[in-house]
Amino acid sequence: MDASLSLFDKEHASKEKYIYFLCSVASVLLAYIGKDYKPNHPLALHDELTLWCLGCLTGSFVLGLGRIICYNHGLTLNKEYVTAAEGIKNVNQSLLHHKEKESEGKVRPITMGEGQEIPKDRLENEMKKLILEKQTKFKRMMKWYKASTFFVVLCHILLIAGFVLLLFSKILP
Repeated sequence: MDASLSLFDKEHASKEKYIYFLCSVASVLLAYIGKDYKPNHPLALHDELTLWCLGCLTGSFVLGLGRIICYNHGLTLNKEYVTAAEGIKNVNQSLLHHKEKESEGKVRPITMGEGQEIPKDRLENEMKKLILEKQTKFKRMMKWYKASTFFVVLCHILLIAGFVLLLFSKILP
C-alpha cells in the first residue's frame, strides 16, 4: 500500500472516531442533564441556562450526525470521481497506443478490457463522457465536503456553548 493511502486511512479513521466521540459526549451530557431536570415556574436564570444548554447539546448531536452523513456521501462521490479518472487514463492509453501504431503504419483495432474491439470514435465519445462525469462528481463531492465542514464547525460551536451554559447554570444562583 502506498504511504499516502496508508496515511489517508489513518486520517479518515481518526476523523470518524473524533466525530463519534463528539456525538457521544453531546448525547451523554444531554441524557445526564435532562433525565432529572424539572424546570421551576416561573423560570429562573438557572432554568433558562439549563434549557439553552440542552438545546445546544441537542443541536451539537444532530449536527455531528449530519457531518457523518455528509462526509460519507462525499467519500462515495470521491470514489466515483477516482473511478472516472482511472477510466479516462485507460481510454487515453488505448488511444495513444492506437495513434502510435497508426503512425508506424500498423493500423490495428483498439481493444480494451476483455480484448473486444472498439471503434476509435466510440472511445473518443467515451473519453468525453468520462471527463464530464469526472467534473460533475468533483463538483458534487466538494459540495458535500463543504457541508460536512460546515456541520462540524457548528457542532463544535454548539458543544462549547453547551459546556459554557452548563457551567454558568451551576455557578449562577
